[in-house]
Amino acid sequence: MPRPLLAVVFLAAASVARSQNALPEAKLKELKEATVLVKTVAEKFQSTGTGFLFMKDGDAGFIATNAHVVAVPEGAKRQVSVVFYSGTKDEWVAEAVPIGEDPERDLAILRVYKSKLPKPLSISVKAKVRETTPVYIFGFPFGELLATSEKHPAITVGRGSVSSLRTGDDGEVAIIQIDGDINPGNSGGPIVDVSGSIVGVTVAKVEGTGIGFAIPPRELDLMLLGRISGVRFKQISNAAGTMKVEVNVTLIDPLGKTQGVAIYFVQKDRAKGGEPAKGGAFAPIGPDPLAYSLPVAQGFARGEVTLSGDPSKDVVFLYQLKRSGATGTSVYYPPGEFLARFSGSEPDVKPPGDKPEPDVAPRNLAGTRKTMVDAVATEIVLDPKTTLPCLFWSQDGAKLYAVEQSGVVHRISWPELEDEKRLATRETCSWAGLTKEGVLVMLPSREQAWLLDPQTLQPKLKFGVGTALRFASSPESSFAYFQRERSVLDAYNLKTGELVKSYSDRKVVVEQGSGIRKHKEGVSLAGFDFPTLTPDGIYFFCVGFECLHRFKVEGPNLTYVEMGPRIGQGAQRLEISADSKYVCLPSSGGNYPVSDHPPGDTYIYKVSDLLVPILTIGSGKAPCTVAFDQVSGRIYTQSAENQLIVFGGKGGREKDLRLPAGDVRQILAHPIGAKVVLLAETKIYAVELGSGPPTVGGTTAPRSLRPEPLPPSPAPGSAMPFPAELRESARLPLRAAVSDLWISDDGATLFALDLSDGRVLRLKGPDLSVEAEAAVPPGCAAMAVSAKGDRVYVASRGASREVAGKGARWRGRLTVLEAGTLKLVSEQDFEGDPLDIAASNSGLVAITCQAGDLRCLMFEPARGNMAVEVKGFPGAGFVRVHPDQARFYVGSVGTSPGDYGCCYLFADAAPQIADEAYHIFDSRGHGEHPLEGDFLLSPDGKLLLGSTGAVMRLGATRDKDLEWRSQADPWIAATAAPGCDTVFLSTVDGEIKTFALSSLTPGKTVKPGGVFPLLALDPSRRILYALRCDLADVPERVGGSLRAPHIAGDLVAWPLEKK
Repeated sequence: MPRPLLAVVFLAAASVARSQNALPEAKLKELKEATVLVKTVAEKFQSTGTGFLFMKDGDAGFIATNAHVVAVPEGAKRQVSVVFYSGTKDEWVAEAVPIGEDPERDLAILRVYKSKLPKPLSISVKAKVRETTPVYIFGFPFGELLATSEKHPAITVGRGSVSSLRTGDDGEVAIIQIDGDINPGNSGGPIVDVSGSIVGVTVAKVEGTGIGFAIPPRELDLMLLGRISGVRFKQISNAAGTMKVEVNVTLIDPLGKTQGVAIYFVQKDRAKGGEPAKGGAFAPIGPDPLAYSLPVAQGFARGEVTLSGDPSKDVVFLYQLKRSGATGTSVYYPPGEFLARFSGSEPDVKPPGDKPEPDVAPRNLAGTRKTMVDAVATEIVLDPKTTLPCLFWSQDGAKLYAVEQSGVVHRISWPELEDEKRLATRETCSWAGLTKEGVLVMLPSREQAWLLDPQTLQPKLKFGVGTALRFASSPESSFAYFQRERSVLDAYNLKTGELVKSYSDRKVVVEQGSGIRKHKEGVSLAGFDFPTLTPDGIYFFCVGFECLHRFKVEGPNLTYVEMGPRIGQGAQRLEISADSKYVCLPSSGGNYPVSDHPPGDTYIYKVSDLLVPILTIGSGKAPCTVAFDQVSGRIYTQSAENQLIVFGGKGGREKDLRLPAGDVRQILAHPIGAKVVLLAETKIYAVELGSGPPTVGGTTAPRSLRPEPLPPSPAPGSAMPFPAELRESARLPLRAAVSDLWISDDGATLFALDLSDGRVLRLKGPDLSVEAEAAVPPGCAAMAVSAKGDRVYVASRGASREVAGKGARWRGRLTVLEAGTLKLVSEQDFEGDPLDIAASNSGLVAITCQAGDLRCLMFEPARGNMAVEVKGFPGAGFVRVHPDQARFYVGSVGTSPGDYGCCYLFADAAPQIADEAYHIFDSRGHGEHPLEGDFLLSPDGKLLLGSTGAVMRLGATRDKDLEWRSQADPWIAATAAPGCDTVFLSTVDGEIKTFALSSLTPGKTVKPGGVFPLLALDPSRRILYALRCDLADVPERVGGSLRAPHIAGDLVAWPLEKK
């Protein structure tokens, strides 16, 4: 059993760190007083969150929170209040007025008036954070549900740590990932470091995990400085080459720091400048721009401008906004384009020389092929960053259509991947799709939509659509529904380009809302986001207030039919199956839990019923897109870890495929089945899937090992006897630090790793006589023996060396011995400071290392493989091979919160395996239970017993693996044997306890004297072996955990029944 004592060491270190990192009492009081409960009410809608006072000006106080905390359905009358000193005898409530809301940053500023406000939290002093920085999370998790009296709930202060700093395109931190106590209701609250300095503003969490996110304080600073959030143009008059236009600029400026706004116009064909400058600003456009000053009032800058031109022509102008701040500084914004139609209102007149250019020279787009388990991925050589996430097929599946933001439309043959037809529109494109009348593309720079012939890609019809955001249509519809604003939908006839009907969300609710089917947890139709038409053209779907909404379609007429529950936690796409039967709303945070829905990350509904899902799928973190394979019955999705996940029609997870492509934006299933196109952040792939055995873990992974038969689970009556007093029958006086003790199934042979003398001992049971010994390299750290007892593996620590840019790096050595003779079989060096080791019967070896960062390496000594680093599990410290020999489990150390994880092993690994061959997935109890450190796997492979006392159920598939079951007593060593219901545990206090596997209940306790960091059980002879150390040799105990890394002791044998 590998090094159980090391788990104790890291637990002790964590205890010391926590005591040293407590907030000073005075600072804690200030933070609690500055943190407020935020309550938002609008008609039947209500929500709660957290905010914090950051500034006072006389009796006025300014509070920061999240924009979504104070968001309500559009048109609803909103009331916002804040509770100071919530849950205490001094609590009081004040009305709050939102004076600035920034949905893009998800920040809002509230103003309250009250004398004697508490001391604000300073946002001028920012914490210097890095990964692993401990933090404190202030807020009101679960809102008023935690109130214990008629008063409001008391503030909760949770702990966590910074686990990732994610930067934006400008290199600045854009989001801070937190591992810790973040829950609904914490949104908008402050996160601080151990000195009380601001780290960020809580904003969201990944549902079902302990992972949350915070907005860095820099974003709050930028919001308080003020900025321009949008601009709209309205034509007032147009005659004789003179056009008057009303300009309406929307400001986000909660503290009123904007002193002036100006707009500049230059004809595009002679414009210069406008390129990005330092600090996120842009250079001014020129030469000699037309300049207009726009008066600022009440959050807007409005004015009229006059543009002139040839009355027989249309002219494209570049426009640029400039904002002047209170300090006299000015910021130029990125240029946009404005089409002045001096020739009249006809939208299909184009400037001379700007005719779209068809490009008919074919070229092959097939790039590198990547062969995986039961799948082949071929790169499609298009720019993934500019390709729009609206790829679509021709109805026969023979052509793939792709549109780039730059305005190039591609028609690609399948499966040859010939780019056989292209059209360069010379305009920016924002969305595209297939309709009954042809290929429809949207060109926002022209405020137009173009209908293209699917074969020639030549424009058939052009019509104006204003500032539309997106549209919905289908191969069976001659109408398209354009989302002109978030709350306005326009229906166009695609045969004529005529606008035939408009809808506003408020009017639809008033006129039709009372007669719809509505889930009890549905909220409101607040917008027409993600408009989507079923392929058969019968239903229109959209998202409003994070709910799915369904409309019946009859030509341009939409009849509101149904509202589902609120599920869209960061919705990314609205997906409908090609056979028009199923719909879902994949969301980056996973769908919100719904009281009458089964648990899962994404709910799948019939298009005719949004009240009850027919299926839920559990993809893991950050599901963003789903595709339905109507031929094979599969469902395709992805996660933050795997670019393609395959589910069977009943929701069973079949395989995970990892591709070096970054975050996935769209998965498109082919009409004939078992083929998909995957559009990701850095690559586009055409993937052909086979029907072979499932895989979990890595895309380049070889065949999964065939699991070996497991021993039967122990019967309830198979408990070992346990006398009230343990008496030694044998002793081996080593007086040495021993890190591992292994016993064969028949109990005839034991192996021990003597750290003091650097040797492996082969012992004979039950008298503990030494049969053989072998010297191993100095610095030996951990030992493993294959389950069938034919090989002994030892990981040792070597000398350190300096690596450029990385500092000191340790060199380790893996030694392989023949178990029967202890003769050397092979040796292999690797980079790392070894902590633990495990080995399978097939010869695969896993070593965890602590070299600055804890990591896990995979070896195959039989083939002389170099180490491959295993990804996906930070802080991997302890490792064990499952009894089925087809997977290994790891336990974390030194991370908060801790966790256990699983990785599948492979039968045909080879030296050229890439990093993604092995990948660890973590438990679903991450952050919810005390999961960390050493652990024991039950011999029947059904349970994991953690040294913290956690008991986890293990399963053969990922969706049923690592489920928390119960909590037992903590331990420092544990042992069990096949066919035996008893687990023997030793504690830091020197107790030996029993635990029943069948009932998960504790049994007897004895205290033989001493402390026992190693245990091994011989079930046939009914003997318990232990490394016995004197308590006097333990230099210190802290928080119930041993501090000494290794303690010298003797091996002893205890008969469990009298002869």
